[in-house]
Amino acid sequence: MIPQNLPSDIPQPTAVESPTGAKDSASASPDLLAYAELYSLSNFSFLRAASFPEELVEQAHELGYSALALCDECSLSGIVRAHVAAKQRGLKLLIGSVLELRVATPQTAGSRRAESSESISDLRLVLLARTRRGYGQLSHLISCARRAAAKGGYWVDRQMVEDNLPEECFALWLPHWADAAERHACQAAWLQRIFGTNLRLAVQLHLQGDDRGELRRLTQLGNRFGITLCAAGGVLMHEPSRRVLLDTLAAIRLGRALDKLGYAGEPITSATFAIAHDSPNCIRQLCSPKRLALPMPVIFLSMSCAMNTRANSCRPSIRPAAGCVS
Repeated sequence: MIPQNLPSDIPQPTAVESPTGAKDSASASPDLLAYAELYSLSNFSFLRAASFPEELVEQAHELGYSALALCDECSLSGIVRAHVAAKQRGLKLLIGSVLELRVATPQTAGSRRAESSESISDLRLVLLARTRRGYGQLSHLISCARRAAAKGGYWVDRQMVEDNLPEECFALWLPHWADAAERHACQAAWLQRIFGTNLRLAVQLHLQGDDRGELRRLTQLGNRFGITLCAAGGVLMHEPSRRVLLDTLAAIRLGRALDKLGYAGEPITSATFAIAHDSPNCIRQLCSPKRLALPMPVIFLSMSCAMNTRANSCRPSIRPAAGCVS
């Protein structure tokens, strides 16, 4: 049975009006729902995703998505390929990037080129360009982050974001379940101050064994700080057949033998990871809106589509020439 509303034991989110002035409906049919994927990675995120940008675009078009956001980690390298494929198929392409903000340790606080191993993770967020100007702001921030680290890495913290504020970008907050409530409060206060009404709380449900608990925690978090929730897939491949390749890439990245990878290869987003790592139930591929609605309340899928309508496609401003992306 496909859930049309939130379960009774999960707090109801505050109703949010769409850009057209009508309230998003939780009773819309998944078969008729126009879904926009706001968080997908391609193989241009080194050793983290298993599909080419054009494969993601083609699959999203076949599934009837209204838009696809390509959000490689601190990179716009896959945008040109995605742009060409999206233009051929008439699919709206959203340009974004996922960033991990870090805090330097006392030993490395004075160095702008602190390595990730010498710093502490602060928070993760996805930035989505709303306009052509937003695309330029995002490109500038990525360039600053790359210049602040050794080749192949990047460094970005809260101060860098404030100094190079991408004010015409949406921000999707990806909170970590293990963070304490006080840390979530600190993150939420800063994000709301910086991004204001452009801030959203991403809901990722991957059939990892505790989706109901994760949904309850995120809904409570959104209600506590007044942040609108929306669905985000965290897509790493265009179809399930790439799972073996995805595990192989994870084993290489972590320096482990494939048969010793265990749970480490799957980015854990919920507090309980009860499903085996190689389970086919773990959703990391592009899926039809109907299947996405199995773990995800339809209202959050609708909110993702409402965000898409507020973002302009930046495709006309992109020229596939050398040096046009970071």
